[in-house]
Amino acid sequence: MVKILKCERKGQICSELMKCRRPEVVEVAVQTIKEGGLLVYPTDTLYGLGADAMNPEAIGKVFEAKERPADAPISVAVSDLEMMQKVANLSPWMARVVEALIPRPVTFLVPKKKGVPATLTAGSDILGVRIPNHMFALTVIGETGPITTTSANLHEGHSPRTARSAIRQLGEAVDLYVDCGKTAFGKASTVVDLTGGSAGKAGISRKGAAAHEEIKRLIARIK
Repeated sequence: MVKILKCERKGQICSELMKCRRPEVVEVAVQTIKEGGLLVYPTDTLYGLGADAMNPEAIGKVFEAKERPADAPISVAVSDLEMMQKVANLSPWMARVVEALIPRPVTFLVPKKKGVPATLTAGSDILGVRIPNHMFALTVIGETGPITTTSANLHEGHSPRTARSAIRQLGEAVDLYVDCGKTAFGKASTVVDLTGGSAGKAGISRKGAAAHEEIKRLIARIK
């Protein structure tokens, strides 16, 4: 039996709130992550498939549920810049770029710290990290620490703008689905590569929900 919890504010924008108004749903979601389970949760872009990003066994469940190849890296969601610095080696310039671009729907490619499981990055030293602009997601992550943020679909499957879309694809492979209605953007985040270490070497690796020209202009201003 698929377990689904629905938000009473379904259809409204959670980012307008100062905190999630469903603490009982947050509590169950946090418990699911801490117990090594899989959580489908809303973000500003798409529904994400969350697991403890520091737990290799939980990460393995993400790959299995999505039928995802082991050589396809998985990004991580954090709640703020401070938490990002716990999983990534950010130079002062990188930190300034992150601060300038949030809360836009952007995933940053940055050097990972040694303690981050290699399974997340397919053995690479580069990690994708983002701060989702969604109060439910931020509240959960604030209590669990970093979680995976790959889209809640089968590998190369339909982009899940709704919890129902995720359920159709992942079914009982997931321990808990949290349904907050349609996501704001309905498309994946824009991926910005900061590993070059300077504005001249930064680039957009994947076009997505963020305005690409605006992203380029903002990065160019940061020294």
